[in-house]
Amino acid sequence: MQKHASFATLALTLALALVLTATGLAGADTTDQETALLATAKSYVDKFFNDEYDSYAGLMADELRSAFPATLAQQVLEQILALNGPLQTIGESWLEDKIEVYRRIRVPAVFEKRTIDLRVVFNSDGQVVGFAQAPHVPSPAERNSNEALRSEPNPEVEGRWAGSVQIPGSALDVQVDLNYKDGYWVGQIDLPTQGAKGVPLSDIKVTRTEATFRIVGVPGEPTFHGKLTDGAITGEFTQSGESIPFRLGREELARPNRPQEPQPPFPYEAHDVTFANGEIELAGTLTVPEGKGPFPATVLISGSGSQDRNEEVFDHKPFLVLADYLTRAGIAVLRVDDRGVGKSGGSAALATSDDFAGDTLAGVNYLRSRSEIDQKQIGLIGHSEGGIIAPKLATESKKVAWVVLLAGPSVPGSELLVRQVELLARAAGLPYERIDLAVKQQAKLVQLIEGDAQEGAIRGMLRELLRSQSGGALSEEQLEEQVIAQTANLTSPWFRHFLSYDPRTALRKLEVPVLALYGEKDLQVDPKQNLPAARKALEQAGNKDFFVEEMEGLNHLFQTATTGSIAEYYTIEETMSPAALKRIADWIGERVKKP
Repeated sequence: MQKHASFATLALTLALALVLTATGLAGADTTDQETALLATAKSYVDKFFNDEYDSYAGLMADELRSAFPATLAQQVLEQILALNGPLQTIGESWLEDKIEVYRRIRVPAVFEKRTIDLRVVFNSDGQVVGFAQAPHVPSPAERNSNEALRSEPNPEVEGRWAGSVQIPGSALDVQVDLNYKDGYWVGQIDLPTQGAKGVPLSDIKVTRTEATFRIVGVPGEPTFHGKLTDGAITGEFTQSGESIPFRLGREELARPNRPQEPQPPFPYEAHDVTFANGEIELAGTLTVPEGKGPFPATVLISGSGSQDRNEEVFDHKPFLVLADYLTRAGIAVLRVDDRGVGKSGGSAALATSDDFAGDTLAGVNYLRSRSEIDQKQIGLIGHSEGGIIAPKLATESKKVAWVVLLAGPSVPGSELLVRQVELLARAAGLPYERIDLAVKQQAKLVQLIEGDAQEGAIRGMLRELLRSQSGGALSEEQLEEQVIAQTANLTSPWFRHFLSYDPRTALRKLEVPVLALYGEKDLQVDPKQNLPAARKALEQAGNKDFFVEEMEGLNHLFQTATTGSIAEYYTIEETMSPAALKRIADWIGERVKKP
């Protein structure tokens, strides 16, 4: 599970802070007020590229200013220039969409390598509430003056398509949405088994008999080129010089079966709640057992990566399933959207685990304010990175009564990542020589980052690692784009903190009851590496009530698995092992008093 680039992968898709998104497209007529906004949007983008943060920050709404501080703005600017080359000119802005009180404006930016669009979204007060980059599309004025830029409509292509790409050994399911309006095509693609939803498409070209489109932000320029025949689009999918067949039809992509996902009516109360950590407002769901109370309660802490309150990943909702099970067992549960996700404010871009611990403490304090919650019986359940945060908070606050760690790392991130690279490479079936080389390169890269090496040295080592992992499939330009994007993540505050922090520091001080569970087949937090370290640290703490256990056949998500590979997460119907759910609920039940 990921809260920044990852325990699972170091790949980073470059994106600007986006506070507001919308799906409709128009290219509508403009009012006098909207004409003024067009000028403001162009000025905003111009100041952004001139690195004049103080000048354009005043145009932002408070929420965007919080999510997009000066340090992050400078990082994004550097990434854009590194990926696209020097800025040559800023084009004329145009009104893309009107959505209720919002106005979305595109501003084209022409670089040495390519042209992209910057989207600027205004609210009814004329404040900027959204800022993001997008694939370039010609403006209505450009299309009207240049016939070559116009795309032709084709009702037979418009709409939703689903099918598969025939990768070696299996079929990769895909779902594509293509829409035409005001002279151009837009689209997005879902790749469920990859955990990717709504990935934008670019370079969409449609004729009476053919359709071509490319996935944005993925190495190797993945491109679909197909012919429209008998109600289907069939053709070749190319990436990094390799070509494989694909077929898309009008059938809907079947939603995977998730039998454990709870459905109403529920035998408990569910409340949408909000609370604050300083200036950041966090939103979540509190489920409370039926009855008078007060009830024992827990806060769920998600793993690394920007997670919603259900910790949704690969169409699974582990925290929804866990909250439902525990609440039925008489335990109130608070699950929360991470900062910058869902209905929670703020941004995770510059946050570290210490900041997320503060968010969790705010959740504990909120529970203590509720009359139906027993203030002396509030615990924490942390998954993956959440298993780092929970012990740290429990040693710093007397408000935490017990802790459950699910695949919680108990060695520094620098050690965990090197082991993870080895296990994932083995699961992918790479030859021994490539695995050995990747492990050595990963260790060297981690050493450079921990040692605060110059960015040039980090990029050089990362370039070697990516070249080795890709087997030479990436061109030099594609390789360089990956290096630039990933360097920003590898040198982020969160990643540096993750590498250097030793979870045993908190575990050696942890005196409250602890249940630490690890999946036997976990390839992301290896039980052989982490379980003994956790047990030893808790023994050193003199903790009188702890259990450290390995659960047979379970992966990082605590699903019953065959190999533990990330590729299985989506295809497994089980969201969370019933044995794991029962073990957690029983252990908590033995340590709390229920009304």
